[in-house]
Amino acid sequence: MRFLASIIALATLLCIAHAAGPRSQCVYLVNAQPGDTCTSVAAGAGTDIDTVETINPTVDCTAPFKVLTPLCVREYTPTCWAWVNATEATCDYLLPQFHLTKAQFVQNNDNVDENCDLMIGDQYCATTDSCEVNAAKCCEDFPDSVYCSY
Repeated sequence: MRFLASIIALATLLCIAHAAGPRSQCVYLVNAQPGDTCTSVAAGAGTDIDTVETINPTVDCTAPFKVLTPLCVREYTPTCWAWVNATEATCDYLLPQFHLTKAQFVQNNDNVDENCDLMIGDQYCATTDSCEVNAAKCCEDFPDSVYCSY
């Protein structure tokens, strides 16, 4: 019995490891002016230099900017409301079920390429829209919404 519990725990950990989830989205973009630094932009935005460097890994923060440079200073990672185990090699079969475009599914999963290729058996975020998994409640709250037609 203990062996079976260990196998189940290991399988659960492996599934969680593959469930990458939604991509972070920039919610506060600053146009750094020539002469600004990552530190000055971070201070002006009320964040720290480590955050700016983490969010903008391709930006050189070792010297002042020479040209106008867009910097993301705050990100948001949406909550995934429904996870699915892939049963096919691409996401196409999931799109109608969750009312998604391919681009939206890719945005929901930072481990999915633009072709929407999936690893059968791996877990993927199907939707970051809470109303997709709770349409009746959303229809009640928003009677004229698209969720009332589901």
